[in-house]
Amino acid sequence: MTAEATPHHFVLTADDAKRIGPNAKANPPLRSKKDVDAIRQGLRDGTIDIIASDHAPHSPHEKNRDWDEAPFGVIGLETTLELVLQGKAIVTMVGGRIVARDGKIVAD
Repeated sequence: MTAEATPHHFVLTADDAKRIGPNAKANPPLRSKKDVDAIRQGLRDGTIDIIASDHAPHSPHEKNRDWDEAPFGVIGLETTLELVLQGKAIVTMVGGRIVARDGKIVAD
């Protein structure tokens, strides 16, 4: 069994979503700092073994709408990379391990 988390779920909170706007509209939605901390703990202890991208290929004009009209998803691989880099506390710890586990999971 595997579990995954997206970078925006272990870096950003619901408060960030309010500040950022529809570009941070995700499903499941961003949650509290307590939830972010729990995801980070899961990455540290191996409960969560994959960092996944949201892979939502929306154009900027689709996301630049009112909250209720904007589609779910965080756009761009560069957004995923930037969020991982912002979560500096866990990047060193998870970087190689995630790639190795990803490869093993695919091979299983």
